[in-house]
Amino acid sequence: AASFTDTIVHFTAIQQVDSAWIESKNNFLQERQAYSYQLRDSLSLYTGVDLTDFFNFYVFTPGFVDYHVDAEYNGRQAVVTLRQQGVGTDVAVHSNRVPVTFFSHSGEQYKHWFAFAGEDTTLTIELPFDNPAYHVLDYDLEISDAATVGKFAVRNSGTETVKWAHVRLSYEQESPVNVPVVIEHHWGHPWDVDATNGVLRVTDRYWVVHSPESYLTSVTGLFHYVRGGYGGGDYSYLDGNFYMQQSSIDSVRVLYREDREHPWVSVSYDRTGNNNEGYLAVQNLRTGEYTLAVVDTNLVGVAEVDREHTSLFPNPIRQGEALTVEGPAEDLYSLTIVDASGRKVWSKRGLRGTVVVNPQLMPGTYLVHIENKFVSLQSKLIVL
Repeated sequence: AASFTDTIVHFTAIQQVDSAWIESKNNFLQERQAYSYQLRDSLSLYTGVDLTDFFNFYVFTPGFVDYHVDAEYNGRQAVVTLRQQGVGTDVAVHSNRVPVTFFSHSGEQYKHWFAFAGEDTTLTIELPFDNPAYHVLDYDLEISDAATVGKFAVRNSGTETVKWAHVRLSYEQESPVNVPVVIEHHWGHPWDVDATNGVLRVTDRYWVVHSPESYLTSVTGLFHYVRGGYGGGDYSYLDGNFYMQQSSIDSVRVLYREDREHPWVSVSYDRTGNNNEGYLAVQNLRTGEYTLAVVDTNLVGVAEVDREHTSLFPNPIRQGEALTVEGPAEDLYSLTIVDASGRKVWSKRGLRGTVVVNPQLMPGTYLVHIENKFVSLQSKLIVL
């Protein structure tokens, strides 16, 4: 057996080795940080661009940034609002360059890099085509933000996983074939959802669905969920502490909103999987934003925005003919008609129940929207 003196000598040697290792590690980190500053200054000098803000966030700060993009169109003019939030950090990016790609109804693309300082901004730009069908944040995956983009084109029938989006698309033969669908999967907290009545907890991620068809009839979106603390699957990190008890799955809801101007509502779904992991399947997928929430089921009902259509008759109608619209009888609603390019051609607010209107439409195909705080419905109208 080693003597007490031998033990003390051995312990002291271990301490000396540990101290030397810690000192060398700290020295390496200091040298590495000093090198990062030198690299920043060298690159700034060579490019003529001050990279201080870039290095402060992307090199010297842990975490990511999540950008949220809203746009309003008037012909070729786009008014674009960008907001940011930190994911894993409270530090904001102060010199932002964010690519947004705009898509026409015929498939043309135009990418614009938005440069701005601070956390939020609203900028107006001119586009090469009228009234885009949709826009996508970082479509080509060029920046290190807290979002990934999945791209897909609807085919005849089947079920496909949209890579990087943690969602599946199931579609039937009557689905609109070859229609592009782009889904952004964001790792940030969903915007503006915390004030929604009856919402108890929200998962810290959300989806944004884009397509030239705002209502993807016969396309089902299956949103992946995972119980917090569940370690049995490959994606146990997805929802963190979103819901911890298996019994809470009965209180999980899919929330949806068309855009920032509309409130979040709970939509109906079918669940596949078990209490730990699976998919929440929403029929007739709509363009807009989706997220998952644990709710007080006594306060949050289900808005059947995905299973209903507006009742229009006659349909088709002839040019100049009046149109009868059957809308919600309980609450006032707005009626909006847009043409095939997405341009609003007629609208009226304060309607209730069944109404007769004569919007004087030219021959063509239109989309008729009925909306209030409870429902968001859409149907196709043909004018001969």
